[in-house]
Parts: sequence; structure tokens; C-alpha cells
Amino acid sequence: MSETPINLIDMFPTFMAMAGATPSDDLDLDGCNILPIMKGEADVATFTDGRMRDTLYFTLPVGRCSASVIRKGGWKLVLNHAPEVNELPGMELFKMYNADGSVNDLGEQENLVDTHPDKRKELLAELNAWLNKYEAQLPYKNPKVEPEKDTLPGADAIPAVTRRVERGNVLEVHVETGKGKSRIVD
Repeated sequence: MSETPINLIDMFPTFMAMAGATPSDDLDLDGCNILPIMKGEADVATFTDGRMRDTLYFTLPVGRCSASVIRKGGWKLVLNHAPEVNELPGMELFKMYNADGSVNDLGEQENLVDTHPDKRKELLAELNAWLNKYEAQLPYKNPKVEPEKDTLPGADAIPAVTRRVERGNVLEVHVETGKGKSRIVD
């Protein structure tokens, strides 16, 4: 048994190792070969260059959950991109493990975002740097998730898409314009 956090991004380098393949130096792999962990030969995930991984990043644009997450050491910060819609806190911070590796709040029950501002700022800065580095496409807010239930403020002024046409790698979108609709800037 191992308590090393892993992610689906670890599958590709692990399958390469299982097949006896060595990743070329020009591959920018986010994942780690976790085969040594699975075999009980190691207890930490390492990148192909031998660096230990201490941080995981991911986004969750699934259903009503639209969040980006950083997990570093025993801490986890969740940045909610649509609190108006999913009624979850805008940001959550959890101390899942203590410095000695013992379990603290594995069930993520106590949100420490207000009581640990330095840790919040540190993790948020690292998460934003990662999102910027990879030009992450953040989930967008659907102005009319469920009409009359979860409508965002000002949704009636948002121009609706009236027509969408794809031609190869060109996307053409027609939207409402006119009185009462916001001007499209970008």
C-alpha cells in the first residue's frame, strides 16, 4: 500500500515503462512513472529527470463543478470558477496531512481558507502560474444553466448564440445583437 498521490497523467509514463520504452527528452511529460511505487520499490513519484513530484494540478470542468485544484504536500486548494451557479465556496483550503505525514483532514471537512491566508496566497499564486503557463482554458459560465433556477445576474443582456458553423479549423458564430444586449469585446 502507498499513500503517494497519483493522477491519470501518470498512466502514459507508467505504460511506457511497462513496455520497456524510454521517453525521449523532447517529451514534456506532466506525469510520473509510478511502476516503482506499484512494485514497492519506491514511495515517491519522480519525473523522468529524477525530480520528486510534490505538487499535482488539475481542473474539474465537469457538470456543475468548475474548479481548478492544486495539491502540494499535505495541502489542497480548490478554486471554484462558478460559485454563483454551484453554490460552493469560491475557494477552499484543506490540510489533509500533517508535516509528519499523519492524517489531519483527509475527508476535507474543515475549510481553512480564512485561517491560513499565507498558505492560501502561496498555493493560489502557484495554481495561477500553472494555469497561465499552460494557457488553461477555464470553464466558462453558462448564463442560463437552468432557466429561472440558476440564472446568473445579467444573463438577459448576454448575446445568445443563434448559429454555429464549422468549416475545417474555422468556427463561425452568429450572436444576438441590439438593444439590451451587451457589446461583444473579445
